[in-house]
Amino acid sequence: MATPSGGSRALRTRVAALAAIVALGGVLADASLPNRSAEAAARPDRGIHGRAHRPPAASREIYGYLPYWELDRGTAARIDYRLVTTIAFFAVPVRASGSLNRASSGYRAYVGRDARAVTNAAHARGVRVVPTFQLFDRGRLATLRGFLGSRAAQARFIREALALIARRAADGANIDFEPVPRSLTRPFVAFVGRFGKAMHARFPRSQLVVATPALASRDLIRRLGPRVDRIFVMAYDYHRSASRTPGPVAPLWRASLTVTDTIQRYLEEVPAAKVILGVPFYGYSWPVERRGRTVRVRSPAARWGGVHGVTYGGVLHWLADHPSVRVHREAGGGAWFRYWDRAHRTLREVHFETAGLAQAKFNVAIARGLAGVGIWALGSDRGVSGMRRALSAVYLHPVRAVSVGVAVGRPHPRRRPRQPCRAGTPRVAGRWPERSDGRARPTRGRGVPPSLCPRADVARARRRVAAARRQVSPHRHVPQRRIDLASASAELLAALLRRSTLSRPGCPASSGQGCQALVRTVPSVRVA
Repeated sequence: MATPSGGSRALRTRVAALAAIVALGGVLADASLPNRSAEAAARPDRGIHGRAHRPPAASREIYGYLPYWELDRGTAARIDYRLVTTIAFFAVPVRASGSLNRASSGYRAYVGRDARAVTNAAHARGVRVVPTFQLFDRGRLATLRGFLGSRAAQARFIREALALIARRAADGANIDFEPVPRSLTRPFVAFVGRFGKAMHARFPRSQLVVATPALASRDLIRRLGPRVDRIFVMAYDYHRSASRTPGPVAPLWRASLTVTDTIQRYLEEVPAAKVILGVPFYGYSWPVERRGRTVRVRSPAARWGGVHGVTYGGVLHWLADHPSVRVHREAGGGAWFRYWDRAHRTLREVHFETAGLAQAKFNVAIARGLAGVGIWALGSDRGVSGMRRALSAVYLHPVRAVSVGVAVGRPHPRRRPRQPCRAGTPRVAGRWPERSDGRARPTRGRGVPPSLCPRADVARARRRVAAARRQVSPHRHVPQRRIDLASASAELLAALLRRSTLSRPGCPASSGQGCQALVRTVPSVRVA
């Protein structure tokens, strides 16, 4: 039995232990909150200016990643700040302990002089600048599992990340953790929610963007939606370095898996206003061999020079130096070519994104109501202007055009020949098949074939075009009104063609039955 003094000593020990446990619980409970003393001490670095309160030049979000290897003294002068609304520095690595890897090239570049010049130039034009926090893990995912399984590690990351955002006067953050398997979806989303809550509390006007792959699970997409400001869809690498067959990096259509399919999957889970469509400014070069009628990547690829990533600018410069190489262009799939690699004695096949395909994706993003588009990566088009022209045509100086296909030929044998337009002549469809009783079907409503009164058709079509043009603003993108203008312009051209005398060899205008112009209008809008 213990003495009174011994019992008192034991009681004090137990109280101290309980107090320690309570204190530890308080620390863990506040782990997701920012360290206020660290925040108070964090001030913008010397020479860093905040973002000007002015809208960027582009009409929609253009989110561009700027890798550290593209950063040098001339980067600030090379970037066209009219064609970007957010610059995301890539990247600041994150350790399993939650600490930022300050010894990495990405971190040192972000806190360096060249990044400061880019930040100030962007901020002066109302462009956001944010750091990208990166955690890439493969195999057993030990680093990612360790980080997501530790609230203390996440709390440390939140403190250090917010301090870095304050130091560099950043306008938010980008999270790029790859891969995130289904088993880690819930802890990853919970972490993103804690970080976003802490960042928005500290920086109310900040923006949180999370990068997700094209084949992200629906559960991940659905759970991330309410917790982030934007989702950057990495709609590329449909054919990647590990692919067994070469192919387009980001096909828009005409493939088993396309960018169009990816957009549809995302829009079924999250609002379109939260989706940024990532567009690759790069491609791949594979060593290949023919096997019958197919072409496959040679294995092991390392023995034949390996698989290389190529930039849009690098490919065009190489092609300019090798004019004998034939380039093949595929609708919806970019371009590709083959050449003989003398150094490794193998045939190589290169697929890359073209400016025309990128521009088509920009228009798709507008038509689907997405928040905007993203670029991987800024600087990949150095020395060439195709991508910049595509961005400018869509988001800076939109050009509206209408294409109309016209076919001229003999009238259908069952169609009634054209009659002169007299006063009181009923409006009948000149291009529709007749009914079984031989009479032409009457015209009803809009969108039906025109009447047999060409002058009236022209006047009415001109009024429609004038009204549609008044509705379209040159500085805003209104897809429905653009289509109205296109259809109105197509109708006007069709009416003018009907009023004129059109014929083709073998179909003289003096034919007894008359030579009717069969006009097929196909309105299509180029750019936004």
